[in-house]
Amino acid sequence: MKKVSVVIPVYNKEKYLRRCLDSLLKQTLQEIEVLVINDGSTDGSEDIIKEYVQKYPEKIYGFSKPNGGLSDTRNFGIAKAHGEYIAFIDSDDFVLETMLEEMYQKAKEKDFDVVACNVMLVYPDKKLEVETGVTEGISLTLEEKKRILLESYPIVCNKLYRTQMLQDKVFFKKNIWFEDVVFMFDVVPNLSSIGVVEKPFYQYIQNTDSITHTYNEKLYDFIYNMDGIIEQYKARGIYEEYRDVIEYAYVRYSYATFIKRLAKGKCKKEFWKGVKFARKKVQQKFPNYRQNKYMLEKTNKNWYLRHFNPCVANIIYYVERNKMN
Repeated sequence: MKKVSVVIPVYNKEKYLRRCLDSLLKQTLQEIEVLVINDGSTDGSEDIIKEYVQKYPEKIYGFSKPNGGLSDTRNFGIAKAHGEYIAFIDSDDFVLETMLEEMYQKAKEKDFDVVACNVMLVYPDKKLEVETGVTEGISLTLEEKKRILLESYPIVCNKLYRTQMLQDKVFFKKNIWFEDVVFMFDVVPNLSSIGVVEKPFYQYIQNTDSITHTYNEKLYDFIYNMDGIIEQYKARGIYEEYRDVIEYAYVRYSYATFIKRLAKGKCKKEFWKGVKFARKKVQQKFPNYRQNKYMLEKTNKNWYLRHFNPCVANIIYYVERNKMN
């Protein structure tokens, strides 16, 4: 059995794919398998995948499937994985050479279900390290799991996951944007333990043409995804015990992340349409959110969320537009 399976979804990433694959070939952990999955690319990505499979047949395994999106491709990789743990790496990013070895060693140290590392945001003119936001823990309590949902950096790619845990219970939701948030809300209630390596192993490339830097109607998935999480938790019979953290996350994604992303759009009319929609949804779902125990913690973000209104939204719009300019 391999120690780690690395799942790499690929869709039209010929410009970056070699850098990503080379970073995995340099890994100090040798017992890995790299599952490179072509999700219907129309550029030269397939040729690059075949080249690497031919050169490194004992480590790199290529697959090709009709285009189904990022979630569908990651699910495909989960089903094919044979390692003890799974790592997900996006094909336009890369990782430092000791990432898998150090994170695997941490996983085996106390048999952790998940291990997280820091992330390096790589901009064209600067780098910014982001911590995991996670506190290491064994036999996680309900409150500790809530803190993971509240405070962890919400991306999939800076973590190792016990393969059996994902293959038994968890899959990525298809046809949505920002699927990482939904995935984490699916995973965390199942966790018994989580480990942390405080090193920025994952190099997260900040492309200005990525979905995190552009406007699209799919931005509304920030809110629709939270609606889906509510229904999922109700179906699992765990909604009431997680209600406070879901309430807080619903407001945070609606009034903070969603609104800031909307401001990057070119049409101010669309921005105000989104502000109205977000306020309506929060009022419908959680009209008394200002009394949420997490909302009452004294932070600048909580002050913003408690006082969010059209005037505050207008300030956010001009601040975000100024950043873009």
